[in-house]
Amino acid sequence: MLAPDTRLKERYRILEKIGGGGFGHVYKAVDEVFGCGVAIKETREEVANLDRLRKAFEREAKLLHSLRHDSLPRVTDYFFHDGAQFLVMDFIEGEDFTSRLRNRLRQKQGPFTCQELLPWADKILAALEYLHSRPEPIIHRDIKPSNIKLTDEGDVYLLDFGLAKGVTGQMSTIIEGQSSSSVLGFTREYAPLEQLQDTGTEPQSDIYALGATLYHLLTAQLPVSAPLRDEALQKGQSDPLRTASDVNPAISPAVSQVISQAMAVRWWDRFGSAREMRDALARSCEEVAAELPRSAARLTLQPVLANAQEDRSTLKRVPLYEPSAGNGTEAVSSPDKELARPSRLRRSWFVIGITLVLLAGLAVVVRLAFPSWFTPAVSNKPEATVMSPENLKTPLIATPADLKLRRRLQNHEGVVWSVALSPDGTLAASGSEDKTIILWDAKTWGIRFTLRGHTGAVYSVAFSPDGKTLASGSYDETIRLWDTQTGKPIEPPLSEHTKPVIRLAFSPDGDFLASVGSEPKNGDKEIRLWDVRGGWKSKILEGHHNAVLALAFSPDRRTLVSASYDNTLRLWDVRGNGQSMVLKPSGPDQTCAAVAFSADGKYLACGSSDKTVKLWLHLPEPQGWAEIAPLKAHAQPIISIAFSPDNKTLVSAGEDNTLRLWDITAQTSKLLTTSQGRAQALLRSVAFSPDGQTLLTGGEDKTVSVWQ
Repeated sequence: MLAPDTRLKERYRILEKIGGGGFGHVYKAVDEVFGCGVAIKETREEVANLDRLRKAFEREAKLLHSLRHDSLPRVTDYFFHDGAQFLVMDFIEGEDFTSRLRNRLRQKQGPFTCQELLPWADKILAALEYLHSRPEPIIHRDIKPSNIKLTDEGDVYLLDFGLAKGVTGQMSTIIEGQSSSSVLGFTREYAPLEQLQDTGTEPQSDIYALGATLYHLLTAQLPVSAPLRDEALQKGQSDPLRTASDVNPAISPAVSQVISQAMAVRWWDRFGSAREMRDALARSCEEVAAELPRSAARLTLQPVLANAQEDRSTLKRVPLYEPSAGNGTEAVSSPDKELARPSRLRRSWFVIGITLVLLAGLAVVVRLAFPSWFTPAVSNKPEATVMSPENLKTPLIATPADLKLRRRLQNHEGVVWSVALSPDGTLAASGSEDKTIILWDAKTWGIRFTLRGHTGAVYSVAFSPDGKTLASGSYDETIRLWDTQTGKPIEPPLSEHTKPVIRLAFSPDGDFLASVGSEPKNGDKEIRLWDVRGGWKSKILEGHHNAVLALAFSPDRRTLVSASYDNTLRLWDVRGNGQSMVLKPSGPDQTCAAVAFSADGKYLACGSSDKTVKLWLHLPEPQGWAEIAPLKAHAQPIISIAFSPDNKTLVSAGEDNTLRLWDITAQTSKLLTTSQGRAQALLRSVAFSPDGQTLLTGGEDKTVSVWQ
C-alpha cells in the first residue's frame, strides 16, 4: 500500500487510500501536471508479476482509454511501477448511493422514491448500453450502490468499471471496505448466479446487478442472494425474494415488475440488453406519472403505513437474508425500523383542491423534464418467461396471427435460394440461381443494389449483426463479403472451401461466421468457423459423420448448432474448447435440413425429413436440452424454418408447397395462402423481420414474397 505524499511517474501525488481488497488498492491523488484530482487503481505486486496478466492489463487499459460517455469517468493514463500496475482515471467528487441511502434512513426519510431514482437509473442504463455495445463488449461485473456516485451538479457516474469481455482484467474491480459479503471482486447480494458459479458473464449479468441495486435503494433491504434463490427454486419452493412493491407499497407495480425481470435467476429470463431494460423503465414511468397525485403527496413512506388498512404486524418487513452487523457491508436496516410515526392528514376539501392543482403542475413539469419517459418504446423481445411453453407471456409486439401476401418481387431470373433481413429491419437480401444478390429497401421494397461477382448460384446470404456487411455463399465455392452501404465487394473473397457453400451464419456479436460446403452425395462433414475480428482466419469443427446441412447460432453467441445427414444435431462451444454436445431426434432416423433458435434461446427447432418440426426446450442444468412434442401438419419434409422475435411463433416451409405459421405453445398452425390459394412453387427460404411483422420467402418461382 502506498503512503500519502508518495509520488508516481513524477506526476501523481497520493493523497489517501479510498478503497482496497482482493486485487489491490484505490487511491485519491493529484495530477500535478494539470492540477486536478484523479483516482488511481493499483494491482497487487504478486498479480502484476505474471506476464500474462501484465499484457492483459495493457490491453485493457488501452481499451478503457477509448471510452467516452457522460456517466463514465475517463481513463487517462496507465503505467508500471515497482512491480505494480496502475490505472489512472478521473476522480469523481460526490457521494455514492450507499452513503446516500444510509443518510436518508438516519434522517427518517425512508428509501429513495421512484421519482427520484429512475432518472439516474436511466443514465446508468445508457452507460451500460454503451459499454455492452462496444466492438469488444465491456461487462462491469460489480454494479452496486457504492459504485454509483451522484455529484453536487446532479450528474450520475458508474464507477469502478473495467473488465473487457474475454480479458483477464485483474484491474477490473477493487473491493471497497472489508465486507465479508464481498468475494472475488464482486458483492454477493448484487451478483447474478452465473457470476457466483463462475460460468461466465454476459450483459444480462450487469442487468441483474443493476436490478438488485435498484431493489436495495427503493426498499432499503438487501436482496436475497442468487444462490439462496436458486436453491429454493430447485427444491420446488417459491422464490424467497419478495417483489419490490411488496416490500415497499409506494413502488409502482410497473417499476417493480421491471426490477423482478432484471433480477430473474436465469440469465435468459432477464432483459436481453440494457436498451430493453431502459425502454421498459420508460414505459413503467407512465404508470408512475399516472399515480403522481397519490404518491407525490407522500414524499416518504410514512403516509403509506398511515393509510394502510391492515394490522401493523402484517406490515413488518423482516429481511430474508441479512449479513451480520458490523462487518462493513452495505446492509442497512429494514424500512420499518427507520420510519417515523405518521402525522395526521387534514381532510379539508380546500386543502385537497389546492393539492390537486399543485400536483397537476408537477406532472406537467415531470413530463417536460423527461419526455422520453412518456414516449412508448417498442421492444422486439418479449417479457421474461419461465422455462415452460405453457407459461410464455404475451410479447409486447406479437407476430400477426394470419400473415397476408402483400408483395411479389419478381426481379430475379432464377430460383431464390436464400432470403434474409438486416438486424435493424431496414434492408433485405435475396440470393439466386442467377448468380446475383439483390439488396432491397425493406420499407419501400425498391432495389438498393444488385450485387454481382459470383460465378455460380448464390445459395446463402447472411447479414452481420451491425447490418453493415452481407456475406454470400455460392456454387463457385467462395464466400463473398459486401458493404451494404455502398454495394461494393469487400475483397478478397473467402476461398478455402472446396465445395459449393450452401449455408452461412453470423454469430450475434459478429465475432464469427460459420459456413459449410456441400454437393449431392458428397457434402462436407466439417464446419468452417471464421474469426471475423482476427483477419478472417478459419478453423475446422469436426465431429459429424456425414454431410452437414444446416447451421444456426444461439442468441447468447456461445453455441453453434449444426444438423447433418448423420441424423444428429451438434451443439458446438465456439468460445471454449470447441467441444460439442449431440442431440438425436427421437423416432426413426431423421435428417434435419433446417435449424433455428428462438430469440430468447429457450427453444431449438429443426425441420425434419419425417414431415415434422422437431423441438427442444432448454432447461436449467443439469437437464440441458429436452425434446418436446414435434409440430405435425406438413405432408412432406420440411425445407426451411424461422422463429419470430415473439419466441412462440415459428414458420415452416415444406416440400408439399405449403407455408405454415405455428403457435408453439398451443401446438397449432395456420396455412398461409395467396389470393389464389396455397403457394404455387417450392419455397426454399423463410425469414422474419426483427419486429415480427414481416415474413420474407423465396422459392423456385424466382420470386421474393413479402407477407405482412
